[in-house]
Amino acid sequence: LKFLRSIGPAGSVAKQAMRDRNVRHVLSLGGFVTPPVVRCALREGIPVTLLNLDATPGKANRWVAKRASHVWSAMRATNLPRWDGAVTGFPVRRSAIAPSDAPQCRTQLGLEGARHTLLITGASQGATSLNRFAPHFAERNASLLAHWQVLHLTGSMPEADLEALRARYRAAGVQAVVMP
Repeated sequence: LKFLRSIGPAGSVAKQAMRDRNVRHVLSLGGFVTPPVVRCALREGIPVTLLNLDATPGKANRWVAKRASHVWSAMRATNLPRWDGAVTGFPVRRSAIAPSDAPQCRTQLGLEGARHTLLITGASQGATSLNRFAPHFAERNASLLAHWQVLHLTGSMPEADLEALRARYRAAGVQAVVMP
């Protein structure tokens, strides 16, 4: 309900931003923020291009695809209306490309280079629930992680909380690097 109530105000903000910045084209990457912005762009006569980033497009991307001037996908996608089948690949900044091979990168992060690694990361509200769940899971299932190491990216967190999380992994006998 909170999301549905936000659509109107979000559209108003988008409309004003598009006018203020003389927006001539909208590139949609999907997600729940997409429909109000795309709806506003279309009402303003601004063309929309969708770049789908998911193998299975969500509701927002399927909705946008039916209305967009162009529909692209970074990977093979199922159930994406009006997509011509071309795959663009993911747009990635050079700074996001690994500086070396996987074992060396693991070592640079304080991990063992050749060991399987479980990455735990969340965004927005997801980080808090994952930060609570992951050490709890490790404590109760350490044997499942015996041949693994964990790289746990917590999001912003006070140093005392980071150290408490590290201590829980240590107590569970699970090799982990925990960083914000």
